[in-house]
Amino acid sequence: MEVTMNIIRFDPLHFSHLHQSLCSLTGMNTYDAKALCYVLYAAYQDTFHEVSGCRRYQQINLGDFLNIIDHAPYRPYRTIVQLYRSLEALLDAVKCCYLIEQDRIYLTRIDEHMAHLENQFLEQYGTEISGPDSVYSLCSHHRGD
Repeated sequence: MEVTMNIIRFDPLHFSHLHQSLCSLTGMNTYDAKALCYVLYAAYQDTFHEVSGCRRYQQINLGDFLNIIDHAPYRPYRTIVQLYRSLEALLDAVKCCYLIEQDRIYLTRIDEHMAHLENQFLEQYGTEISGPDSVYSLCSHHRGD
């Protein structure tokens, strides 16, 4: 029995909003946020190409990626929950078996950031980030189905 993976296509602009949100909602410095976003983008692209078999999308290089990040309109997520769900969607779309060891280390850092967001949310609002009292269920992943 073959397990199929639902593939969501993320473009580089998505990562600009992620970068802006990491900086504004978590206080991460812009250099670390850009590095994290680029590794996530590259890891996602590698997974996307392997799983979908679609090779027509060419991965952009670091310089072009940073140009997109630096010149995108300022539109960070408004809530920690949106940032958390975005990171969840990316982690769901990235498969470790297609990554090099260096990229796997960044995935561990993302897990740490997500745990920090969970704790921050619990401290601020007294409920779990994915609990029924949060807007977690409203911040669903958008799919092209």
